[in-house]
Amino acid sequence: MDGGRGGGGGLLLFRKRVPFHKNIGQLFRDKREKVNPADFTIENISNQEIGRLPGSINGQQFIIQNCQASQIYLFDHINTITVDDCSNCIIFIGPTTGSLFLRDCHECIVMAACGQFRTRDCCKVDVYLLCQTQPIIEASTKMRFGCFAAYYSMLGEHFTKSGISRFNNNWANIHDFTPVDCETNWSCLSQNSVGDIFKLPQSDSLR
Repeated sequence: MDGGRGGGGGLLLFRKRVPFHKNIGQLFRDKREKVNPADFTIENISNQEIGRLPGSINGQQFIIQNCQASQIYLFDHINTITVDDCSNCIIFIGPTTGSLFLRDCHECIVMAACGQFRTRDCCKVDVYLLCQTQPIIEASTKMRFGCFAAYYSMLGEHFTKSGISRFNNNWANIHDFTPVDCETNWSCLSQNSVGDIFKLPQSDSLR
């Protein structure tokens, strides 16, 4: 065998080993887009109007927590979302593939489309909902539910990307996981009330 060339047509054999990059995994990881958790979290705000525009969440998980007397609008499709310890807030949540979980929220108004919906330890929350499965409330009182009634320019595309069907909505089929004898922990909202209860964004950047 001469010079390392064999007799198999154009096949080349190398006498020296080609060095293997010890950090080959790191090379692939570096090419991935790095995610900053702060970009997918809204927390610790009071008396503010804030939001995310289409393309800014793009199917990632999202967290809203510790917000008071604020208006929060998420105009994008989302993977899953949790809303914790919020009070006196108006919250719009775009099509969410998986679960929307509200915990320890009080006197809030929520408009959302999601695959699954659940609350725990909430009180006096109005929810305008599109949900693919049966919504569940647990240890929650004075909850009111209405049908999702909102539109923005990319909503149809976000429904498609999230896999949420506008024709499958169980908003009024509530399962109370912790019922109380002789009491009802939830009721239905009049659909005519949505314009009076749910406020649209006022800042030009979110309109």
